[in-house]
Amino acid sequence: MSEKSHKHILKTTGIIGGSQVITIAVGILRTKFVAILLGPAGFGLVGLFQSIIELIRSITSFGIDFSAVRDIAESTAEKDREKITRTYAVVYRLTLITGVLGAFVSIVFAPVFSHFTFGDTSYSFMVGLLSVSLVADAIVGGKSALIQGMMQISKIAKVKILLSVLSLVVAVPLYYFFRLDAVVPVIILNSLMSLILFSLYAEKIDFRAVRISLKEAFREGFGMIKLGFYTEFVTFLSMLTMYIVKVFLTGKGGVEYVGYFQAAWSFSMTYLGAVLTAMSTDFFPRLSSVNKDSEKVRGMVNDQTEMVLFLAGPIIIGMLTFMPLVIRIFYSDEFIQTVNILQWQMMGDFLKVLSWPIGMILLAKNISRTFILVEVTWLLLFLSGIYVGWDMFGLDVTGISFFVSHLIYFCILVVVVNKSVMFRYNAGTLRFIFLYGSIAVLAFLNGMLLEGVLRYAIGTGLTVLVAVISLYFINKYVDLAGLVRKKLGLPG
Repeated sequence: MSEKSHKHILKTTGIIGGSQVITIAVGILRTKFVAILLGPAGFGLVGLFQSIIELIRSITSFGIDFSAVRDIAESTAEKDREKITRTYAVVYRLTLITGVLGAFVSIVFAPVFSHFTFGDTSYSFMVGLLSVSLVADAIVGGKSALIQGMMQISKIAKVKILLSVLSLVVAVPLYYFFRLDAVVPVIILNSLMSLILFSLYAEKIDFRAVRISLKEAFREGFGMIKLGFYTEFVTFLSMLTMYIVKVFLTGKGGVEYVGYFQAAWSFSMTYLGAVLTAMSTDFFPRLSSVNKDSEKVRGMVNDQTEMVLFLAGPIIIGMLTFMPLVIRIFYSDEFIQTVNILQWQMMGDFLKVLSWPIGMILLAKNISRTFILVEVTWLLLFLSGIYVGWDMFGLDVTGISFFVSHLIYFCILVVVVNKSVMFRYNAGTLRFIFLYGSIAVLAFLNGMLLEGVLRYAIGTGLTVLVAVISLYFINKYVDLAGLVRKKLGLPG
C-alpha cells in the first residue's frame, strides 16, 4: 500500500470531485425541471438527439482529444515545454478538421438519421443544426486535452462548475417556454458555452503558440490518430449500440420507453460517473507518464482500485437501498418504472468501477487492439442480451443485460490484462473487492425482495456500514482527520 499514492488520488479526486458535487447539485435541479416540464417523452427525445451527436462524433473525431492527453502528459512529465507546444498545435489543427467533418456528416446525412431514428424525415433540419455542436465540441476536446495533459486539474474543475450553472440558467427558461422545441437549441447552447469557457481557461496556460502546416499536423499527429482511432472505434461501437437500443425501444414502446431508459442511464452515469470522472481526469495522465514501468503501473492501479471502492461503494449501496425515493425526488412519479432497471444497473456499475482502472492499463501501454476486442465483446453481450431477453423481461432487460455483460466483461478483462502485462491484484485489494462485493449483493437482494420499513431499515444499516468502512480506511491510508484539521487551521 502506498500512502503517498492514496493521498494524491484523494487530493485530485477532491478537486474534481468537489466540482462534481456542485455540478451534480445543479444537475439535480436541472433534471427535476426537465422531468416535470418534458416528462418521459421529452427525456427520450433528448436522449435520441444526444445519441445522434455522439454517434457522428465517434465516427469523425478519431479520438484525438483522448490520445492527445497521453502525449501531452508524457511531455509534461519530461518537462519538455517545446514538445508540449508542438503537440497542442497539432491537436488544435486536427480537432478543427474533425469538427468540420462531423458537421458535414450531420448536414448531408440529416434525412437518413431522421428516418432511422424517428421513422420519417421531419427532424432533418434539427439533426442538421447539431452540426454547430459537433464543431464546438471538437475544438473543446483539444483544449480540454491540453489542460488535462498538463495536469492542471483545478481549471477543469472550475469550468465544470461554471458550465453546470450556466446550463441550468439557460435550459430551464427555454424548456419552460418552448418545451420539446427547445431540445436542440439547448444542446447547441451548451456546446457553445463549453467552447467559450474552455477557450478562456486554455488561454491562461503559459506556453508559446506555434504555427504548423496541415501536412505537418498529419505527419506529427499520426501516432495520436492511430491510438485515437482504436479508442474511438470502441466509442463508435458504444454509441452505435446505444443508438440501436434506443431505436429498438422506440419501436417497442415509443419515445416514453426511451425516456425511461435514458433516465436510468443518465442517473447511473451522472451520479456514480462523478467518481470515475473525478479520478480519470488525473489517473490516465499519471498512468501514461509511467506506462513503461510495469511495477509502478501495478501499484498505481491497485491503489486506484481501492480508492474507487472507498468512494463509490457507499454511493452504490445507498442507491440500491433508496432507489424508489431517489427517483421520485430527482425525477417524478412518472419515472418510477426506471427503479428495477437501475437496481440491476447499479450492480453492473459495481463491476464497471472495478474494470475501469485495469482497462486503463491497455490504453496507457498502447495495447489498442486488445482493448478493442475486449470492449467489443462487452457491447455484443449487452446488445444481444437485450434482444434475447426482451420477451421474458420487457424493459427491465436493459438493466439485467447491463449487469450480466459487465460480469463477463470483468472476468475477461482480468485474464487479458494478466496475460498482456502480468497485472495482478495484491492481497489487500482482493480483500476489499470481496468485502464491498458481498455488501453490494446483500443490498441488491434487500432492494429486490423486501419492501417498506424493513427494506429501508436493513438498507440503511448496510449503507452506514460501508460508509464507516470507507471512512476508516481512507483515514488510515491518508490521515483524513489530519487533512481536515490542516484545512481548518486546527492544532494537531
